[in-house]
Amino acid sequence: MVAAGVWIQRNLVYIMIGLLGFWMVFGYYRRVKVEKDGLRRLMVFMDYLDSVAYQYIICQSIEEAVLEALDNSGEGIREVIEHIYHILVEEDEEKLRVCKEKYENSFFFQFLIYSYLAIEYGDNPEQSMYLSNLAFLKKQIFAWKLDRENLMHFFQGLVLLTIIPVQCLKLIEVWAQYNLADLSRYYDYGYGIIARFLLLFLTILCYQIVLGLRSSYNLQFHNKKVIRCLAEKQMLENCYLRWASYHPKKVRKLSLLLRQSSARITMQEFWVMRNFLGGVSLVCSMAMLAPMICLSSYYVYVFSSLALLVTVLLYNLPVWYLAIRIRLMRLHKEDEVYFFYSITQMIAQTSGGDVPLVLEWLELSGTIFVPTIQHCMDEYMFDNESSLEDAMDAEPFTPFIKLMHALMVSELVGLKTAVFPLKVEKEQFIEKRKQDNQIMTENKGVLGRFVAFIPMVCVISIYLIVPFVLESLVQLKEYVKQIQVGL
Repeated sequence: MVAAGVWIQRNLVYIMIGLLGFWMVFGYYRRVKVEKDGLRRLMVFMDYLDSVAYQYIICQSIEEAVLEALDNSGEGIREVIEHIYHILVEEDEEKLRVCKEKYENSFFFQFLIYSYLAIEYGDNPEQSMYLSNLAFLKKQIFAWKLDRENLMHFFQGLVLLTIIPVQCLKLIEVWAQYNLADLSRYYDYGYGIIARFLLLFLTILCYQIVLGLRSSYNLQFHNKKVIRCLAEKQMLENCYLRWASYHPKKVRKLSLLLRQSSARITMQEFWVMRNFLGGVSLVCSMAMLAPMICLSSYYVYVFSSLALLVTVLLYNLPVWYLAIRIRLMRLHKEDEVYFFYSITQMIAQTSGGDVPLVLEWLELSGTIFVPTIQHCMDEYMFDNESSLEDAMDAEPFTPFIKLMHALMVSELVGLKTAVFPLKVEKEQFIEKRKQDNQIMTENKGVLGRFVAFIPMVCVISIYLIVPFVLESLVQLKEYVKQIQVGL
């Protein structure tokens, strides 16, 4: 028992590393299972859309088609479709807003909106815009499924490649000390402790990066109540106003970043968040440095430099996050705008469709462009042309600009004629999306393979090669001294 306790105490670090590796592998395979279940669910939904289309052609009724197709649908989507059917029967727009936040996959919500609009404003069976939108929705789902399968193929095995090297630290240490016993001075003391900490931190970081690259980017809008409360403090508000008066160029640059990234925070809240992160990092770093005052000045300088570096990184992290977010959310913007195209075409198919009605449904159905559309709706009653131009200036996104331009032209030629060119844009969208997905997947695969090999390279170099090199230099120095003494 005593020997076992001593062994556990000496190898406690390696036991914890092994448990952490098991937890990461378990989390990875659990995520893979969830992703496969989601793909399987989407395939069932695609079959359901086919059944709805056939039933609608037969009975010419949306409600009946949705209900009849439900009998032939799989169990994975039955609960969602039943909920959608009840909303269609009740025709309650407020429940649509609740459903927009409820469904984790937007494809179900798009199907709900298409069905609701067809019931509310009618559909032409000979040139059914409803069936056309269902076919477009199927193409979107298939493109998304293909992208997910390609990502899973490119990243197969990379997560394990990231985790395994750090699990071999004990084997490397035993092998190295077996060949050169003096290496225990490195593995058992300061160098080994710091090396194990750095390698473990690097492994966790690379693991998270690989998982992030393997997953699709989920656009989220966080409600930062703490930051909002801090920004409302009078002292911080005065500090922000003083800073803004001295740095107008930075204010314009950051305001543009906030608008393009659809961040739902003000410039003042963003300024408070940056300074809050930097201040907390600086305070924590100083608290960690306090016990090191008794050490030599060399270590104090090193740790002070690291603390300053971490503070600068955290201070600039929100800006980098916004820049990355703008690049990643481009696909989400395209999805939402082309969803707007479909909604506008369905409303334009009826004789009573007009721009205010279109804006109302875009605001109800959208997520990213909702603040801009809400502002456009408020101004439209006073100056319709200026409101649409302001919307284009606020969101300089080409597909969105085309939609706003079509709404402006609709006042001259009618809504149905004005939105007809958008049909061509939709037909080209799917092929463009497949090409974009392929390019992005290949880029992610290259970056993922590079990141996955970093822990292995670092483990071999830091935990194996460097101790041998250092010990060789020490022995060489001793040999030189002996030779000098002999001479």
